Amino acid sequence: MSVLEEQYESESALVLFSCTECDHVSLSLGSLHAHAESHRGIHGLQFPWRYGDFDRLMEFTEIVRLQEVEEIPLEEVDGL
Repeated sequence: MSVLEEQYESESALVLFSCTECDHVSLSLGSLHAHAESHRGIHGLQFPWRYGDFDRLMEFTEIVRLQEVEEIPLEEVDGL
């Protein structure tokens, strides 16, 4: 796993992070928060003019635990 990759588990189930403002989904909380900055006004800058306000970014974050896994064929995956 590289520094840029994160993956979380809860009770042996995969955890996904979803943006509450759009349909963006990520395995990485940091990646989702980088995305969420785009929903925070002019490039995410808000008074007191700093990035990374964790509590505010969590307002854009929905956490989903995947408990059931189903294998599907590649043809069913959009965007590949």
